[in-house]
Amino acid sequence: MNAAEIDALCEAAFAAYNQRAGGKTWDGKPIPPWGQCGPRVRNNWRAAIVAVLNNVDGEMLAIDHDGPMPEFEAT
Repeated sequence: MNAAEIDALCEAAFAAYNQRAGGKTWDGKPIPPWGQCGPRVRNNWRAAIVAVLNNVDGEMLAIDHDGPMPEFEAT
């Protein structure tokens, strides 16, 4: 996978996070669009995507796209 493909995954993951978060940060501020995020944010997302890719053993993850994802519970 090349850098452009990884960056496309970063943008897709960021968009999914943004949608799930209702467009707001943890403290209620608006999340800017990907194109307005600085290098620190983009590099953090890249690190997260690379970590996930490095932990996938070449097997497709079984995800039920028709049902809701389970929620993490507060600890």
